[in-house]
Amino acid sequence: MPWSFKVTIAAFVIFGVGSSLIGFACVEGGWGSLGHFAWGLVIAGAGLIGALIFSIVCAITQLEWRTRSLMTGALAILFFLRSYFLRQNGITERAGVAFVRTPIQADRKYAQKNRLEPSPNCT
Repeated sequence: MPWSFKVTIAAFVIFGVGSSLIGFACVEGGWGSLGHFAWGLVIAGAGLIGALIFSIVCAITQLEWRTRSLMTGALAILFFLRSYFLRQNGITERAGVAFVRTPIQADRKYAQKNRLEPSPNCT
């Protein structure tokens, strides 16, 4: 297996780490989740760009690995498009609203959801 294909696989692992960091940020609360979400985006994007670049390098330099390299490049592009269209559908935008919710907004949301009177400090 050529070194460039091994680096391509490693870049997909980096993408997986970034994606798991984004997932962790979605279940975490508070302002720290913004940092995890941002770092997850940067790491996942770097992993996809690295996978695409090294799959192209492998396709150019290793002729017998060209088919596999082009498939991994197409996979990187599909992952990028999937991430883009998830953002367009509002999934990450709805999750982003939860990241910046203050305690007062969370109290109001809880009160509306459970049909309770909000506490007096929710003004």
